[in-house]
Amino acid sequence: MFRKLWKPQEGVAALEMALIMPVIAMIIIDTGLFFFDYVSAANATREGARCGAVGGADTVIEDRVAETYGFADPTLVVTDRTGGQIGDDIIVTTTFDHDADRDGHD
Repeated sequence: MFRKLWKPQEGVAALEMALIMPVIAMIIIDTGLFFFDYVSAANATREGARCGAVGGADTVIEDRVAETYGFADPTLVVTDRTGGQIGDDIIVTTTFDHDADRDGHD
């Protein structure tokens, strides 16, 4: 009687793995692209701050950040510039949008 209730399920684990693996791969790839964008944006902002610290004007800083990042037009705010001399303190804040369409994903 119990043999009629039990049915062999050979290959079910392989089928489940084949169905879930593309989803896991897309999550890993999209996470990697997000962190790549984050590091690229941080480096572009740092480059803009360096440009401002050596005496660059706000427009030059904005151009340098956009050129270094290269993926999108950033929203840039230069604040707390204590002076226009080389070596003066400067704070550069940028905002970038993570565009998943640019990566080829929806």
